[in-house]
This record gives sequence, structure tokens and C-alpha cells, in this order.
Amino acid sequence: MPYSNHSSCILLLLLILQTCSQLVVSHSLVKFLPGFHGHLPFELETGYVGVGDSEDVQPFYYFIKSQRNPKNDPLMLWLTGGPGCSGLSPIMFEIGPISVKYEVYNGSLPNLELGHRHGQRVAIVTGHGMYTRTYSNRMTFATVKGGGDTAPEYKPDECFAMFGRWISENPL
Repeated sequence: MPYSNHSSCILLLLLILQTCSQLVVSHSLVKFLPGFHGHLPFELETGYVGVGDSEDVQPFYYFIKSQRNPKNDPLMLWLTGGPGCSGLSPIMFEIGPISVKYEVYNGSLPNLELGHRHGQRVAIVTGHGMYTRTYSNRMTFATVKGGGDTAPEYKPDECFAMFGRWISENPL
């Protein structure tokens, strides 16, 4: 009989863990990036925000907190999307505080350094535009067929819902 009670407790524990795991908010603070030596000198948060009635579409985002005055600085929303678009391209090539260090390629990961826009230090939320294909990075995903196959200009309602939901869960 003790075996039966033990099995029941384990089963109950597994059911509780499964239920709790579905309630976890999908975001995390990133302190290190491959190719950048040391801690990141800015606060970087990444995650997914569910949109739609059943949250079938889960666009990826990242948030870079202002390093000057987070309460008063403007918040910039930067949407990316399109064939072959990476969620990292804005942070490294367009608006972000880091960039790829230009050096001869040696077959390894590229080195990253503070970018020329690091001094701007304003808050940035970047949505990965809800465009997806089966890439190895799997930055954006959808649980329904076609749920994430459109660039942001074709689904402004989903972009607006993503930003609205993110901002409601992250008061500035």
C-alpha cells in the first residue's frame, strides 16, 4: 500500500507542475550574448506575447530599457518582418546598442561590441513582426497554420494587440 500512496503523490505533483507551467509568463532577462565579452551594459528582456482569442500567435519581442531616465524617456516601438528577417538585425544594424564587430571571419561566432547608437539610451521595444518561416532560430511561432506567416504591415491588429498586451503587463 505505501507504494500506491507514493505513486498517487507523484502523479498529483506532476499534474500540479503541468498546470503551473502553463501559467508561466514567457519572458526573461538576458545578461550575456554569445560574442559579447562580459555582462551586457544595458537591460535586455526578451520573450513572447500571446495575441488572439486563444493566444495562438506568439510573436517574439525584445525590450531594451532606457539607461537615462526610464520614467520620462520616450518608448520606441520598432517592428521588423519580411522574408529572411532576423529579430536581431535591428539591435545590431539599425537602432540597437550593440553591433557586429567588423573583422575577418574566422569560422566562429562573430564578436559583438557596443554600437554607435549606444549613447542614445532610450527605451526600445522591438516586435519581430509576426513573419515566420521554419528557420533554426524559431524566433516567432504560431500554433495555428498561417498564424505567423504575415509581415506586420498586413496584420496591424496583431501588432497593436501584441504591444498593448506587453505594455499592460510591463508598466513603465
